[in-house]
Amino acid sequence: MPRPWTRFESVDIAKFSWLGAHRSRWDILRRTQPHPALANGLRLRLRCGSTTAGQMTDDKVVFSVPWFDVLARNMDGSASPYYVIRTCDYVTVLASTREGALLLVRQFRPAVAGKTLELPSGHVEEGELPEAAARRELAEETGYEAERFELLGTLAPDPGRQGNRLWCFYAPGATQIRSPVVREEGVELVRCEQRDLIRFLKNGEIDHAANLAVVLLATLKGHFSADFAAQSKG
Repeated sequence: MPRPWTRFESVDIAKFSWLGAHRSRWDILRRTQPHPALANGLRLRLRCGSTTAGQMTDDKVVFSVPWFDVLARNMDGSASPYYVIRTCDYVTVLASTREGALLLVRQFRPAVAGKTLELPSGHVEEGELPEAAARRELAEETGYEAERFELLGTLAPDPGRQGNRLWCFYAPGATQIRSPVVREEGVELVRCEQRDLIRFLKNGEIDHAANLAVVLLATLKGHFSADFAAQSKG
């Protein structure tokens, strides 16, 4: 979904060495005022809290944008704070249709400056249950729905810097939503067979590490045919 109106604001982040701050100042895109579309009831993905418990009471927010906060966390025995990214939990859905086709999405990702092929994924909104988020993302990105969503497991996306969780779901028997649904702009639906998924994984067309983890969980739980592993070795 397009971001609200933004402007460039120069922010001093030289002390964040983990960002690779070889310069004293960076230009950071920071949202500074709401978009008029808010008045029309459009949902914008603003900053939301992680569902992970156990946040330390002495955490200090040292940098903040609508997508994440940077926390300075004091650790025993360390002279300098440890910087942590606080952001929303994620959901990823491995969905298959009643005919056995797998549902992927292709979209442009500004962070890597190119198009990626991925499983339907997104953020857990504040106050939203992970399964509800998974159902919403599948509908918004593919126009499909499924009756059953099986939780394959929860993973740590990046325990070195982030404390959020990735909720991994398997949704078999997906069907197209008959009622009108507003699809997410810029997201292309890609239907593929199991052999295509293997090819995409092997040739690196799917290189999203979290997506590979979801496929592995589904394989371990027996949601692919018996020859999936054998095909992967070919």
